[in-house]
Amino acid sequence: MAKKSLVLALALATAAVVGMPCDAAAQQIEDGTITVIQPKPTLRRHRLQLTPRMGSTINDAVLRQFAVGGTLAYNPSERLFIGGTFEWFDFNNQLGGTTAVYEEVIDQTGSVPELAPLTFWGGVEIGFLPLYGKLVLFNKTIGYFDMYVSGGVGAVDSQRGIHVGGSVAGGFNLYFNRWLGLNTEFRDRITIEELASGNNSFTNTVTASLGLTILLGKSVYTFNADAEAQSRSLQSGPVVRRQLLFRSDRLEVSPMIASSIAPVYQRTIFLTVAGRYHLTNAFSLGLNANVGGLNLNTSVARNYEDSIVEIPGSRRPSLEYATPLLLTDFHLSFVPLHGKVNLFNNILHWDFYLTAGVGGALISSDSDDLSGFEFGPAIGVGLRTFVSDKFAVNVLFQDYLYSSADAQEICCGPRGEPREVNDRFRSHVVGGAGVSIFFPSDVRVSR
Repeated sequence: MAKKSLVLALALATAAVVGMPCDAAAQQIEDGTITVIQPKPTLRRHRLQLTPRMGSTINDAVLRQFAVGGTLAYNPSERLFIGGTFEWFDFNNQLGGTTAVYEEVIDQTGSVPELAPLTFWGGVEIGFLPLYGKLVLFNKTIGYFDMYVSGGVGAVDSQRGIHVGGSVAGGFNLYFNRWLGLNTEFRDRITIEELASGNNSFTNTVTASLGLTILLGKSVYTFNADAEAQSRSLQSGPVVRRQLLFRSDRLEVSPMIASSIAPVYQRTIFLTVAGRYHLTNAFSLGLNANVGGLNLNTSVARNYEDSIVEIPGSRRPSLEYATPLLLTDFHLSFVPLHGKVNLFNNILHWDFYLTAGVGGALISSDSDDLSGFEFGPAIGVGLRTFVSDKFAVNVLFQDYLYSSADAQEICCGPRGEPREVNDRFRSHVVGGAGVSIFFPSDVRVSR
């Protein structure tokens, strides 16, 4: 009887394992529990993808151009796509054109900034999706997304005429259903442009755009209505159930390297330290400090220096810059979005956060009219990707709003006096990346 009971028990155990999907059985052996895996809700393989979008240049302080166009791509697999992009930039100054900073540079220096506007861009590219995942908004609504990078070559029309350039892009798709989603993209067109002075300039035209992702054609896959097992895919179940509380009651310290975004005369490289105490998993109080160290001249500053080379030394003017030594703020932070992604078949958790508070800027200059300390509001957005319970990769963009002037020309007024400084309330955007370290190391789990 004992022998028959042993044989029966082995038979039942074997049937149970064979009857399971292979991955589910493996997870039971490894983790002690069976995890049900959801299939990807949006499949791309063998489907066309149409992405109409509209964007604006973000890296040029003196020229703002808008781009209208889109991308048509074919997806040979879930992670690869091949396509073409076309964008139109020239709207006869009805949309876009020179900015207020353009006129300020003329008033401050007496020189005219050189511009390299585009008429159109058209090219081919190949792209790759390194990650996809799901997110929860305000702990209520679950959405699905993917992120991509691409590179290619194309033709650009500008002052120089039609010539060849390259492009790199990165984007994000948030899906409403299996065929429609929201697209955001950052794209850089890399070209060599001929300026009005006759010099050639290596030029980056960077845009941020918003559009729709439309997947055409039927998926080659079919799904069971029930959840099924997929190797190393996203775990199912409500994201907010037994959620890992990566932030709640923890101290976060983030050393980062940052840079000013779209500066007029000088690009400042900052050493940034951010500290936050997370009151809950959604709210925190924090302090950011950006310490300026390295200043690099922009094309506007180089253009000015070239324009005064032939002026005799005794009458040659100089341009004094307003250099930020310190940008700091005290803020409240809120996490409206969090989720997890499949990055090269590794599951990682992430969150998106907003900051708002009061800030200040310590400005240094050889001109007394430019130096001093200015107060103003400060806002920011950031993205953390947790590589472990204790460490996360942190990307942060901050905007410090205060009154300032960027530069002052010395020894060049009508009677040999410095030009008048006109302060203006404006944005000073800083973007950086680094590592977040959390204390204590252990992560609590919600019910």
